[in-house]
Amino acid sequence: MDKRFENYKPAPISLLDDVPERTVDPDLDKKLREKAFKLEETFRSFDIEIKVIGITHGANVTRFECKVKTGTRISRIYHLQDELRLEMAVISLRIVAPVPGKSCIAIEIPNEGYTPVRLKDLVETDEFKSSEPLTAALGEDLCGCPIYCDIAKMPHLLIAGAVGSGKQLCICSILASILMHSSPEDVRMILVDTHIIEFYTYNGIPHLLLPVINDPGKAVSALNWVLTEMLRRYELFEKEHVRDIKGYNENHKKGTDEHLPYILIVIDEISELMLNYSKEFERCISAIAARSRAAGIHLIMATQRPSCDVITGVVKANIGSRIAFAVINQTDSKSIIDESGAEKLLGRGDMLYCPMSAPYPIRAQGSLVREDEVDRIVDYLRKTYGAMYDDDVARLIETNEWSIVPEPNRRLVSDAELFNDAVEAVLDNGSASVSVIQRTLGIGYPAAARLIDMLEKEGIIGPFVGSKPRQILITEEEWKKRKYGENGNE
Repeated sequence: MDKRFENYKPAPISLLDDVPERTVDPDLDKKLREKAFKLEETFRSFDIEIKVIGITHGANVTRFECKVKTGTRISRIYHLQDELRLEMAVISLRIVAPVPGKSCIAIEIPNEGYTPVRLKDLVETDEFKSSEPLTAALGEDLCGCPIYCDIAKMPHLLIAGAVGSGKQLCICSILASILMHSSPEDVRMILVDTHIIEFYTYNGIPHLLLPVINDPGKAVSALNWVLTEMLRRYELFEKEHVRDIKGYNENHKKGTDEHLPYILIVIDEISELMLNYSKEFERCISAIAARSRAAGIHLIMATQRPSCDVITGVVKANIGSRIAFAVINQTDSKSIIDESGAEKLLGRGDMLYCPMSAPYPIRAQGSLVREDEVDRIVDYLRKTYGAMYDDDVARLIETNEWSIVPEPNRRLVSDAELFNDAVEAVLDNGSASVSVIQRTLGIGYPAAARLIDMLEKEGIIGPFVGSKPRQILITEEEWKKRKYGENGNE
């Protein structure tokens, strides 16, 4: 074990504010029955027969499960949403028709007051204290049951919502949960904050691999380093004959050279990266998301602009677990969770939680952690243990050694260095195209297109002739003579 972690203790739960007891309205049951009766009467006035068969009272939303008369069209119920809002005197309501797995519909109506779900209530439970290092407290469902997520099983998470909907508090709750639960020996973090003002307070804590990244170019460089680290870990797994990070660390207890921590990458605003480095960012995300789970590398990405040009098909295809907070319209909701519903949320932490393991979205109230509580946790860790940055990683990312960005003088390697590999890729495949170069060398489209132009200019391949494949103008023997000299030997 690293000596820095020998006496490590996570930030204590006592740093969080004490939670006042929730007051219970003695007339709550009576009020809920009155609402149920009013709901039945409203539907009856539109010639729709329903019967309320179940009531679930949550922190800020109450769900009424209703049995509908056979033969009633679900579309008629959806069309009555505005009339229901008027009769029930609420600013918003959400209809779930039908309820998955049940022969009924559900109508979710906001409660009269706002009741926060405090993080301290969630992290004090035995279930959380005995959980895995990457377990985070998200909030409570409508039944009042705590919702915990193990990011290692998700294995990546996308969070989206409009400004003020609770997205940032959700990220803070996840980070605070991990800081009060896990050692830097178990979890290291890379925080990317393109808005600059959200994550600066976390600088100096021992869990960070390097200072918070604010520059989008450095963020792309960091993701490329993560890809390199992922491949390095797979080489270690192969040598140890294990399948994943858990197996490797179990062997570590028996005397292997290196203990591998989980690496959690949190990107607060992906729209900046999509705007400036979309192709390279998507390439990194797809490569990391496809292979990094066994290596113990996990992504959390967030955006307040959930449009289709930010949450693209590549992002959605690779990030299966998602959290949707309140959005402006139905289109944004479909961009996040592939269905409507988020446009009906109330804000202030009201969310739809969609893990890959769940067949349908779960409505929940996100946990609340105040800014001063986060400051106390961070100050405790900073003063007790200090920063434990990896200087080698920080230097490599600072110098953009792994960076592939649009400027011609800032690529992973120069085109000249890739030229020989491109020739051999063409000869091995027996065909010359941009897609062959991309697939074989693992580079983006612009770099592959430039290499094709270079190959044509150097007389390796013929010119573009429409739908016909380019002609390869040299043989392997001729290339060896050209590369190594007349005798063809290296």
